Amino acid sequence: MDNIKIIEIKKLRALILKRLYDDSQYELMECILKQSLIGNYTQLEIERQIKYLQSKAYIKIRPSESSDDEEDIIQLTGGGIDIVEGTGEQDPGIGF
Repeated sequence: MDNIKIIEIKKLRALILKRLYDDSQYELMECILKQSLIGNYTQLEIERQIKYLQSKAYIKIRPSESSDDEEDIIQLTGGGIDIVEGTGEQDPGIGF
């Protein structure tokens, strides 16, 4: 993989964390998060980076509490907040 692609992936990871951080509850419906990123990134790229961030425990995914809604909720964890705020150990896989 070339360096430019790696930089773009790291930027996408940071952008996902920042979008969640900017929400007052540190969470968004998965479809809303994806829609806010589509255009600059493909759905596949976004989904891969969501899985990456989940595997690192920076986000967690849970089902919506509304019975009308089948969409998952993506929530920023304490570790994710620390990454965005720069107060924890910085991850070289995230481009802040």
